[in-house]
Amino acid sequence: YNKYCDDIRKTIKSGTIDLKSKEHLLQETINNWKIFHSSYDSLEKWLNDGEAILGGTSDEKL
Repeated sequence: YNKYCDDIRKTIKSGTIDLKSKEHLLQETINNWKIFHSSYDSLEKWLNDGEAILGGTSDEKL
């Protein structure tokens, strides 16, 4: 019985550590998506401006 209880405790402890690790990774991912979404509009404008410049004449590119 004691061995069984020890095995259960180890399993629960291992699962808890694993969940905390995954929680940290998930929070990092959420934070990165927040940064992406807050920067998206300026990035899109920058890309569109660059595309317009590349499509222009040689004089416009300078």
